[in-house]
Amino acid sequence: MATVPMTVRQLTKTIPSDFEGNPLLYITRNRKGEVYVNNAWINQTESTEIVTQENKRQVMHVINDVLVPLTLLPTARTQVTNPNAWEFLQQSDLFDVQENRLRTYRSQVTLMRKESLYQSPGGHTFFIPVDEGFKQTTRSSLVDRKVIDGHVILNSVLFSAAQSTEDTHTTAAFEDNIKVTVNFYYDNDKKLYVKSNTLVGDSKHSTGVVLAQVLKANIPVSNGVVHLIHRPLMIVDTTVKQFLEGLPLPPPTTTTTTTTTNTTATATATTSHTRKTLVLFESYMLFSIS
Repeated sequence: MATVPMTVRQLTKTIPSDFEGNPLLYITRNRKGEVYVNNAWINQTESTEIVTQENKRQVMHVINDVLVPLTLLPTARTQVTNPNAWEFLQQSDLFDVQENRLRTYRSQVTLMRKESLYQSPGGHTFFIPVDEGFKQTTRSSLVDRKVIDGHVILNSVLFSAAQSTEDTHTTAAFEDNIKVTVNFYYDNDKKLYVKSNTLVGDSKHSTGVVLAQVLKANIPVSNGVVHLIHRPLMIVDTTVKQFLEGLPLPPPTTTTTTTTTNTTATATATTSHTRKTLVLFESYMLFSIS
């Protein structure tokens, strides 16, 4: 729920929510004309605006998914509200991220003194590999400053549902001596992957493609969105045979590269996706489903 009523046309890139700490809701408009709030599609035909008898403006938007905030585990003894990506990574053991642990990658970010990248204000996309992806002992030693840069897309907040698999995005590792891009990919079972492609490498960073499964997607933080992945990107440490046996290959696609520098009333609506119940709170804008 947001505290400022806005029509679809009025929605700005970020909107403060009414959740504890007022975490931002991120609005995405794709080239198909679709509008998303975080990872939820807004059914624009069902959006409704009214004015109450008390002359208070209200806007209702029907969405197709639950807006899930980042929450602490019940066992957490430290209070953390609306963290940025570094605060999330630094204190990830306190958050409900299922069984995923991020200690190895966190140690490398600290060792390489790249905390500031994850503290950057604005809106960015962060891919963070879980500890399981470092079972091959050499992988952690290969996560240097450039590899860490290759896990961040600056100035673009990419929630998975709003993205096209045909779009390729430049990472923070994109300069004269090294160029790394990423894009999303779904396999035949609709599992989500992220693919890094090192177009230009150097003696420490081989050219090639790495495909990593997204284990937990669309974690909102105060400076963007985090996706937890099953292995680090950019590290080409498997043979072609191992790659083919271990992960599905993406289908051939034509890609385009983009540089990414209270009184209540209840109503029910049905969309092509699923049946929704939305609740209107006086003087608020609400995104909600049953």
